[in-house]
Amino acid sequence: MKKINLKSNELTVNRDKRKSGNTALSFGIILLLMALGSYGVLMLMNQKTVKEIDSVKGEIAKVKKEMDSSEFFELYDFQSRLYEVEDLIKDKTGQHVNLEKIAAFTLPNTNFVSVEQKVTGQQTEVSAVIIVPDHYVLSQQLEAYSLMDGAKEVSLASSEQGDEGVKAELRFIINKS
Repeated sequence: MKKINLKSNELTVNRDKRKSGNTALSFGIILLLMALGSYGVLMLMNQKTVKEIDSVKGEIAKVKKEMDSSEFFELYDFQSRLYEVEDLIKDKTGQHVNLEKIAAFTLPNTNFVSVEQKVTGQQTEVSAVIIVPDHYVLSQQLEAYSLMDGAKEVSLASSEQGDEGVKAELRFIINKS
């Protein structure tokens, strides 16, 4: 058998040592340090979040304790009463507006004996007893009231001739404006 020469006749070139083992180890250590750093940051953020949650829970418990006190219930009751008073004032203001409307359309010869108002939802029902000189003035007065802004219905419930003139009972239904 022939012998084969595996050596080359050329000059032997110094080959660089392979750094792949050292590079892989360095890269692995860097990745491990990055992973540990990320884990550490996440743990710190988690602790901070847990502290904030505990703080908010404490504030909620404090507010809840304040809300359960009798002082809070008294204030709440007082506020609800203020709202009721405000609603009553608004209703009284609306009644005042309705009376001003009626007064604006009242003829000079008309005298009121009584006026009653009843507020129901978006309407006000007014019952009035008036005295006018005669039936002609009564018909003019009814016509004037029917022309009033917001007057849904103007009706004559009853009328009778008396010594002072015609005493008539009227009924108005006025829409809130």
